[in-house]
Amino acid sequence: MVEDLILRGDTQRNVAKKHGVSEAWLSRLRQTALFKEEESALRQLKRTENITKLNAIVLAAVAALEEVVSPSFEREDGTVVENDKKVRVKAAKEILNRAGYKSHEKNEGQPISINMYIPPHMRKPGEEDKETITITIDPKKDGRGDE
Repeated sequence: MVEDLILRGDTQRNVAKKHGVSEAWLSRLRQTALFKEEESALRQLKRTENITKLNAIVLAAVAALEEVVSPSFEREDGTVVENDKKVRVKAAKEILNRAGYKSHEKNEGQPISINMYIPPHMRKPGEEDKETITITIDPKKDGRGDE
């Protein structure tokens, strides 16, 4: 039953029907410590197996990524193929994102406000008490903004 639920992702209803038990009984069984231990052990075993499989193909995956981000690559028959620049950029961004260098695209194009200190010798007459100025840079206005 654990294999059907965990490995095959079958529904509780289908598993109960397959094994000739009621859904209520299977539900109660799933709440027992023994079932939970078996379920946890199976999940851990599968996780370990999957990590081992993934580790075995890491070098091939890295080689494939390097091939995609390079300007060109050579096929097995010896012909050289140019990689599309847009594909290369997209692949490079995805690699960087997954490596933790995420861009903040959702904030791109948004105005940026900067509060700056005004030294006394730079203050205009009548504004001697004004210690800061706020500058807003708006990319939608070609970088121009309001003070």
